[in-house]
Amino acid sequence: MRWKTTAEIALATAVLFTGCTNPVVIAELPAPPTYVPFWRDLAYLKPRVHEIGAGFGTAVVWLDDRLVIGAPGSGDCALDPEPAGIEGRCRSEGLVSIAEIPADDTDQYTLLTSADPQTNSAFARNLASTERWLFASSFAHAGDDDGTLLARAGTIDAFRRTADGVEPTSLVIEHPDARAQAQLGYALDADGPWLATVERFRGCQVEDEPCPSEATVTIFEEVGDAWVHAQSIVPDAWGVPFGSSSGRPSAASITIEGERIAFGLPHDDPCATAVELPCPEAGTVRIIERIGGAWTEVGAPITAPQPVSGGHFGASVALEGERLFVGSPGAGAIWIFEAIDGVWTKTHGIHIADDDGSFGAAMDVEGDRLLVGAPNEGHCLTGIEPDRTWDDSCNRDGFGPGAAFVYELRDGVFEEILYVKPPTLRPRTTFGASVALRGDWIAVGASGEANLGEGIGNPGLEGTDDVGAVFVYELK
Repeated sequence: MRWKTTAEIALATAVLFTGCTNPVVIAELPAPPTYVPFWRDLAYLKPRVHEIGAGFGTAVVWLDDRLVIGAPGSGDCALDPEPAGIEGRCRSEGLVSIAEIPADDTDQYTLLTSADPQTNSAFARNLASTERWLFASSFAHAGDDDGTLLARAGTIDAFRRTADGVEPTSLVIEHPDARAQAQLGYALDADGPWLATVERFRGCQVEDEPCPSEATVTIFEEVGDAWVHAQSIVPDAWGVPFGSSSGRPSAASITIEGERIAFGLPHDDPCATAVELPCPEAGTVRIIERIGGAWTEVGAPITAPQPVSGGHFGASVALEGERLFVGSPGAGAIWIFEAIDGVWTKTHGIHIADDDGSFGAAMDVEGDRLLVGAPNEGHCLTGIEPDRTWDDSCNRDGFGPGAAFVYELRDGVFEEILYVKPPTLRPRTTFGASVALRGDWIAVGASGEANLGEGIGNPGLEGTDDVGAVFVYELK
């Protein structure tokens, strides 16, 4: 499928929004783009050991020509074929795998573990990097306060980068005033001497129980060879409960560039004060900047041009210069804003005709190039630039295999230059749930992929168990 820009949709009258309701879509499957560059497969990466529920590919990030892959469900089976877990089962302590790209089946991963591994800590669920460091969060880690464990307080492992890769041991970053259920590192990003993280505090123990929750942006600064807590921000304007109007805990996203942070709250209700037109979980984005030595929220909350109930605007965010990119997977859209005279103004929009594809759940930006993941996209097609014939027969319970898209800014318009699908048609593959862009290379994570192969360049036969994979493509 080719995704259209705002201008094209306006001309085609493809999408009609009414207040805060869901979009009414009137569109046929569009034709492929007129400009189709040549892309090729560069690497097919599977975990070192086949582990059910490993979540391999849940997070991906580039370190120059090395690709870092998070597998938060991976356990000690990946390190020891005879683990010491209960009844021989793997302990899900999380694992980071690093592969040099290009890669083939003769290459091996560099493996990293947390300095303080804990079962089900979600280690490597989120990754970030700077020129000097690689970060992997464990937001469900039980922090330590003078010997007292604090359930789900959260920690972050910081690995020093070297000329040959990454040092195997890490520093552990904790909040100086850690508290139970804070979930430090629920989202994170880094740039230069700054590490921006989200704490998603939950006021109750049961995951599905409505309870008071709040979001905190917690910022650390690099001082020498250490990371020091600089500031935590909980503006009253964000309100309590944080996230969905039901009070249930929700997602958050964060990105930092220089001394500017964009913080997405995809379950916010920007219409909460409207009596007749509430739009629960439409989502908002907040901007935080460092002014006079202090980090401060600036401007009003940013919303989608047409807030959509369940649109989850802010599920993914990215900053590139004076541009802000915001994913709204519940509405199948990416919105692009520019800072014009100090005001964030919408300049572009990229939409999907079918809002069930989770288009915009993940994205990465570099210069004028944009990579977008749609982990539930339902076209039953495979490979690079497949024949665009509509077929959803492989979907199950409304879930498709997923897809990824690359756009490039040309003559003021973001034009699609790649549409790629996973090599198999298994639903819930979540191809596109994580993405990373580096020049002419893109990496697409599929944490639900089930092929039986192990290691680099060995996909194996098609299986049925969620293990995960990462696919790398190159523009030639």
